[in-house]
Amino acid sequence: MSERASTADEAQALWAEAVEELGRETSASLGEEGMKRAVEAFPIASEGDGVDESWLGLFQSWLFFDFDGEETTVAERWLAREAPERSAVIAAIVEAANDAPLSFYRVEGVREGEGVAASDVFTDDRRFVTDADLADSLPVGSMFFGRLVEVEGHTLVDAYGVYRLPGEWAEPMRDAMLGELGLAMPLSRAVQRAMGTALVVLYGQVADAYLRSLSEAAAPEQGEG
Repeated sequence: MSERASTADEAQALWAEAVEELGRETSASLGEEGMKRAVEAFPIASEGDGVDESWLGLFQSWLFFDFDGEETTVAERWLAREAPERSAVIAAIVEAANDAPLSFYRVEGVREGEGVAASDVFTDDRRFVTDADLADSLPVGSMFFGRLVEVEGHTLVDAYGVYRLPGEWAEPMRDAMLGELGLAMPLSRAVQRAMGTALVVLYGQVADAYLRSLSEAAAPEQGEG
């Protein structure tokens, strides 16, 4: 495709093309041994020699843009590789995605069948995210973890964690992490971008705590039955 996108569907097609390019780079530059190291380094949801299927989207995003076990990330290697025939549009999309951080986002509004208005809990940056699945599954006030990417004027979801979280957990979670690290709001893009793997760890911890809270809330009801 490699043409300018005027609609959300065209932007999604361009993003799919960029992901295919990065997939090929992963195979070429990591190989089997490199993939094993990546799976071992991924901080959540690893099962033996692989990653649980429900987490593959988040793993792939982390693998492309955050895993630097080979000294540079997959996206950095792709961008550095000389390729005269490469689409300038796809290269710009990959470069922008490589600068996009993983983060927690609170849903501020929902447009049914289209997407959600979301704010980054670490920067308060607010954007409309074009994604019908998010619009159908996330109520206002909930929180999700993932990476948002800009494609030709459209904000898309690269990947997000499988568990939505209560929005009221945002400030306590954020303040505890920033206090521990000696950081203050709002985070700069560079600092936030460098925290990719640490934020995956945090998401795993918060998701576990949320699932425990659901289990504990259900326990008395089960006992009464």
